[in-house]
Amino acid sequence: MSLPAGVLTRPVRFAGAVTHSGDPLAVRVTIEPSHTIIHAESGTALTHIVMDNEADPGTGLLFDLPVTDQPGFIDTAGNSFTGWSYTARIEQVDTTGKSKHLVKKFSIPEALTDLDLMLVPGGNPAAPVIAATPLVLSVAGLAGVVTADQIAEQQGLYLSWAADPSKLWTGVVTRDAGGAATAAAITWPDGITGTYTGTASATFAGAVDSYTLTHGTTTYIQPAVTRDAAGNITNQPAITVTEEP
Repeated sequence: MSLPAGVLTRPVRFAGAVTHSGDPLAVRVTIEPSHTIIHAESGTALTHIVMDNEADPGTGLLFDLPVTDQPGFIDTAGNSFTGWSYTARIEQVDTTGKSKHLVKKFSIPEALTDLDLMLVPGGNPAAPVIAATPLVLSVAGLAGVVTADQIAEQQGLYLSWAADPSKLWTGVVTRDAGGAATAAAITWPDGITGTYTGTASATFAGAVDSYTLTHGTTTYIQPAVTRDAAGNITNQPAITVTEEP
């Protein structure tokens, strides 16, 4: 299935690789968007993609990805959404079966003509490949005249990210005996790091009833949800935002 008409894309490549002894490497690349995003006009959701060169190890990969700062997309709540990023999980396997894993996080602004995954640093998106218009962290960060619509749009973007903390987790995720995620380091799509703290359900093993996310001096709090006898959420209060002075 092809992308919806009108979606802007840019070519992304991963060059073929060999070992120091010249043996070709099989490569498998999985790319996931930082959030579930939906093309507003067609209703098409953009999810992860997987590519490999197992049929011809040592050769490169070339594929197209949607530009991350284009309009026309919404999140699962129906809010206008732009400025997402991608995570590429790369596995390289030599002829003996030994593997090496790489993780690359990046954005693809419209101003970029193409992207070489091998030149993207590990960790958070780097300046050369981050969207050309920086994400705004406060009213003071907005250039020119600040409108109420601009502020509302910015706040909505961060709330949409906070709605699914698992997309922000980086590194080790601490879980209790029932499997509920109770603590993790997080990295926001704008590159700011913070912490996730979850409160496990006292009744349903593995479920989290409330959580807190930090972003600099800002804290996002999901108040405790209400569940029915089967554990389904019947009431989920809105996420609250607090700002340290």
